[in-house]
Amino acid sequence: LANAIYRFYYQEPEGPERNRVVSSALVPVLVISFAIAGALILAAPWLAQSVFHDPRFVRYLRILFLGFGFNMVAEFGMTYLLVRLRSTLYSSITVAKFVVGALLNVLFLVGFHWGVQGILISNLITNVALGAALLVYVVRSVGLGYDGRKLRAMVAYGYPLVLVQLSLFGINFADRFFLQASAGFAQVGIYALAYKFGIMLNTLVVASFFQVWNAKSFEVASDPDAPAFYTRVFRYFMLGLLAAGLGMCLVIRDVIAVAAPPAYGVAARLVPLIVVAYVLNGVGTYFELGLK
Repeated sequence: LANAIYRFYYQEPEGPERNRVVSSALVPVLVISFAIAGALILAAPWLAQSVFHDPRFVRYLRILFLGFGFNMVAEFGMTYLLVRLRSTLYSSITVAKFVVGALLNVLFLVGFHWGVQGILISNLITNVALGAALLVYVVRSVGLGYDGRKLRAMVAYGYPLVLVQLSLFGINFADRFFLQASAGFAQVGIYALAYKFGIMLNTLVVASFFQVWNAKSFEVASDPDAPAFYTRVFRYFMLGLLAAGLGMCLVIRDVIAVAAPPAYGVAARLVPLIVVAYVLNGVGTYFELGLK
């Protein structure tokens, strides 16, 4: 619904109708998110056995899925901030979540020696706190109005994008399961390290850009100069993206040598391929504007 909110929010005049667009999407997000979270919690034993072949993963999955519902609420709240172009508040919350999460990780890992479970509990705490706080913020800002016509229009616009997101999830994560089955966890670890550095380009440049651009592109869509504006923004976006990608490829071997044991050095060979993939993904995502 995020893309649908961007689109339909700016189709309405300033005032109650814009608030109704947001509030009409809020209830379905709450219901569906927690329904899926509950189903995944119940399915945790089966998933642990089928995916990881280890029943010890059940408790990890249950903690992860418990935070899923609250994380979706938090994502909805963050989307609302972007729709309102509250980039300063958005950035402040993102940094605060990272700092609090890091401190909790240190506490649970070093202080309590909880291992992986400590990291998951840290994520759960931050997701619950942020989700609850943003839910209160959104409700106080837009109220609890509901418009079935608007919701049906948003769902009709947004549901094809579900297939896109499922496909992207498969592209981004399914490879690890094939690699685990054919080469073992050690190779998955090397690949995962390379992917973390490769995806950093997407996180720092592509995702950050589209967090602002998704809302701004709809805000200026009715302007007569919008085509020229879109072209100019794309030029600057590509310049920054290519420069960041090239810079990462030039330093990645030294960075991995410092950040990881020698056995992981081979990961540096994989990073440029992943960087190129995310550059192309960024280009493709930008031109999805024509489909909106």
